[in-house]
Amino acid sequence: MTKQISPDVVWTEAGDEVRLYDTNTGEFQRLNESGAVIWRMLAQPTEETDVADRLVAEYAPEDSEGQRVIRRDVARFIDDMTKRSLLVDANAD
Repeated sequence: MTKQISPDVVWTEAGDEVRLYDTNTGEFQRLNESGAVIWRMLAQPTEETDVADRLVAEYAPEDSEGQRVIRRDVARFIDDMTKRSLLVDANAD
């Protein structure tokens, strides 16, 4: 499924971090370096599998265990951000 950053989220980069502000809840959040890498990839509507594939190619091209961990962590991050309504389905109207 194609995900995108919710239009209700204001975000900025600060070094290796990304800082988020959810205008619906008034909550701030700071993403660590790993989360920030994924978040930046989602700045344009992107398939979850495309994010994972890019990270696997960069960080674990020949390490099957590393690939599994990357794919799991990307899925968890996207699922968590979606549950918090910080990411939304790109095709939802």
